[in-house]
Amino acid sequence: MKRMGKVGSLYVSRISETPEWKRVGRVVDATFNANWAEVDMSDQDSPNTEYLRGRGDFSIDGTLRYDPQDEGQELLEESAFEQTTEANILVRWRSKEGASEKEYVAPGFVTAFSNARPDEAPQDISFTIRIAGALQRQDQTE
Repeated sequence: MKRMGKVGSLYVSRISETPEWKRVGRVVDATFNANWAEVDMSDQDSPNTEYLRGRGDFSIDGTLRYDPQDEGQELLEESAFEQTTEANILVRWRSKEGASEKEYVAPGFVTAFSNARPDEAPQDISFTIRIAGALQRQDQTE
């Protein structure tokens, strides 16, 4: 059966030399956000406004159906409530799975974590992961 609207794959790991990736399951929706600042370099000699590309700002926002058995969801919750100022998880985002398809890997931490328990509806988790270091764009190897 075909699945409509399939979202990219999201994996997380504790920070280590050899990441042990855990797929974040039960994803309802997820968005990889990439933004770059614009540095105004205009001067009086130019008839146009001129810009340079500035620093990047990256995050992942999403919604999950709560699953207490999902190890990826558990790592997101641990990241959200760990008392640290440093990145405490590694994040791997894949828009499409497959050999030589691109993936993005970076350190990060959860900045928003909302676990809702509505009446007569599935229990959802909304989250935001802030990328907090160099973002590597690479080919998938597995």
